[in-house]
Amino acid sequence: VPDFRDVDRYRMTEPETLLRRREKAEAKTTYISDSEITYGVEEYARQFEVSWQAILNDDLGKIKETPRRMANAAARWLDEWVSALYDNATTQATLVALGATYAGTGQLTHANLAVGLNAMMQRTDAGGNQMNIGKVWLVIPPILRIQANTIMESVLASGVATNDKNVLPGFVLGVRVDPYITTTANSVPWYLFADPGEVPTLTVARLQGWPGPVVIK
Repeated sequence: VPDFRDVDRYRMTEPETLLRRREKAEAKTTYISDSEITYGVEEYARQFEVSWQAILNDDLGKIKETPRRMANAAARWLDEWVSALYDNATTQATLVALGATYAGTGQLTHANLAVGLNAMMQRTDAGGNQMNIGKVWLVIPPILRIQANTIMESVLASGVATNDKNVLPGFVLGVRVDPYITTTANSVPWYLFADPGEVPTLTVARLQGWPGPVVIK
């Protein structure tokens, strides 16, 4: 966005499906509608102050490392902030409301991942049109890395009694680890995202000319 004022953006619905037109008849009229979205940017910052006595006493030169440490802290904060956009109670409740095929499928297993992928393939937009999601990313917390690798890299279907071929890697574009997903002893969430190149997922607005966190001396 160009500045700190809120901006308005619009989304358009898809036209209705085609209907048969008989000879010399007029084609029936369809329509599209728009919906307005308003958003903006906020500034998040911290400053580090040091006295001249501390500079004089810094014979190891550790104060010079502060800008790098501040940059690392800013990058961590941004990653955690973006994660909280989808990993939160409101989003999880919305997914649960879609039904068992979209949420509440249980632990990350071969069978539950297949249920989630099938649900993604059946998603429709607000007009009932098939979204035809073909590329899907699996997003997990670090605690599920071993389980995810077992599922994705096994030649045979993991946890299946028969020696079935593991076909899931053909439906999952890749696995992404998000260390900021909130987990508890009895609840370890995992998510499936459509590829952003096909379907818009999470949108994060930035100020023009500011690609990410910066450190200013």
